[in-house]
Amino acid sequence: MKGKHLKNIFQGNILINKKVADILGCKNEEDIKYGWFTQDIYFETFFYLTKRFGDPVIYDDYKDAGTWHFKVKDFAFHVYMNSSWVNFIIFGKIGNFELYSPATVKYQRRWRDESDKLIRLFSDEHNDKEKAILKQLFDKFKEENHIDEEKITDEEFDEKYSYSWYKFVNEYNNTIINVDFSEFTKKYGEVYQNAYTRRALRVLEKFLKNMLIPIYVRDVPYNIKGRISDEEANFYSRYENNIEIIFEEK
Repeated sequence: MKGKHLKNIFQGNILINKKVADILGCKNEEDIKYGWFTQDIYFETFFYLTKRFGDPVIYDDYKDAGTWHFKVKDFAFHVYMNSSWVNFIIFGKIGNFELYSPATVKYQRRWRDESDKLIRLFSDEHNDKEKAILKQLFDKFKEENHIDEEKITDEEFDEKYSYSWYKFVNEYNNTIINVDFSEFTKKYGEVYQNAYTRRALRVLEKFLKNMLIPIYVRDVPYNIKGRISDEEANFYSRYENNIEIIFEEK
């Protein structure tokens, strides 16, 4: 169950960062975006998880501090510590590559509808329709950039104009597809969600709250965020047995 045959649901996805920040506490949007806000509880997390569950799995002594594997419902949860901060990873049946944003879904749909007018940017071979369009586009590109095709070698063109030419063709495609990403993002959000991802986040929330349950060294309470007061310990004790968590030892 340690992620084998399952897919990383939220890889590169800000939704999981926002959930972790909401439960464990973080207000800096820039830190949340990149996930490094958990650096503030780095050593506290290591102490708490080791004390409560035992030693982590070490895959690379040089690159990571350890990974704890958990089975929660029908998900595999990994708490992975790199050299600087803590990562919470959820594996399930649906992978991140299937969770496109609403704007991307619309873009792909429009691409299929207009495919006979578009240029495949990363294809080495083009059909006759693409070749005809590319010739028109290239003539326009040469004119706008004052390029004399007889006086420039292929190497010189690639060095000076390859990126500009790529952008030129890409802008042509985007004009044909005509999807306003900012409009879709404002209306539907940056990241696609469905019933499965929403359920995964609900399970994550219960898991994180369970990590707030206190453990004691003598009479001093600690949770994943570090040392806490007796009042906090009493409050967080409410999450005892809020969800079944199975720790999978190495």
